[in-house]
Amino acid sequence: MTVTVNAHITKVTWSMGEPTDNPDTGSSATQQVICDGPGTTAPAQDQLPADPHDWNPDCGYTYHWVSKKARTNGTGRWPVSATVEWTADWTSNIGVGGSITLAMDSNTSVEVGELRAVMVNDPDANLHPGG
Repeated sequence: MTVTVNAHITKVTWSMGEPTDNPDTGSSATQQVICDGPGTTAPAQDQLPADPHDWNPDCGYTYHWVSKKARTNGTGRWPVSATVEWTADWTSNIGVGGSITLAMDSNTSVEVGELRAVMVNDPDANLHPGG
């Protein structure tokens, strides 16, 4: 007997770990992202737009809160999990076939920081043009 199996991702459900509301007020519900299919692969670094706000992947997420230790039970990281649902279709050379749904889970964590630019006056700069 010969069996042929074709599997594809039908859905990915992400739990981003970050609260849906202000984490400093004790919010416990976390952000979720549900993607139909696997999503789109990120472009190569040299093909990303200059302005990050111009990149809007079909299944993406942007963190809004820094993962401070006080917000993350001391870890300094948001816990992230993904559940990937697969559909596997199979056929055989004897006319038997079918479809099965499988799910796989994975967990990790991400540290989210914040960078801010601070403008300072250069003491050697001419602050008053023409004068």
